[in-house]
Amino acid sequence: MSWPESDSLGVVGTFDLAMSVASDEPVDFELLSYKKLFLEHLSCTQHHFHTKTPEEDVIESKLRSSIVPPNTFWTNEEKEIFFRSISRHSKLRPDLIAADIGEKRTVVDVIAYIALLEEGVKSLANEEIEEEEDDDVVEEPLQHSARVMSDKWIHFEEIHGKQKTWKESV
Repeated sequence: MSWPESDSLGVVGTFDLAMSVASDEPVDFELLSYKKLFLEHLSCTQHHFHTKTPEEDVIESKLRSSIVPPNTFWTNEEKEIFFRSISRHSKLRPDLIAADIGEKRTVVDVIAYIALLEEGVKSLANEEIEEEEDDDVVEEPLQHSARVMSDKWIHFEEIHGKQKTWKESV
């Protein structure tokens, strides 16, 4: 029993159970079911990495080519690959992201772009904090905190205050 061959994209073909059962080799059904599950998982994983989701199509339409400091020009296609790749590998692996983008982008370019994005996030967060601080400022005149209470209410508070004091001391 042998592993199936992969095509030019590396996509493995489906495992033909009937063909392997028809051969003269003894069949280990546990191994067959594992191989079948493994190949299905591999096929789904490769499909995930080589196709776009609807969310990625939306991202593609919003991205524009731009110059990234110090002097790198990123096309919208490169940005699309960058964001798809960073979602798979994380920002901690700029080498893998650069490899996904291709020969035109180096690891240093990817690190610079990630730093620029992080700087933008920090500045947006600072703006939001400043807006929240501005919202906390009260423009209304201060309200009086003292109130006039009836003698009946004051007597009620005195009795309950003495009871609590007595319970706490016991």
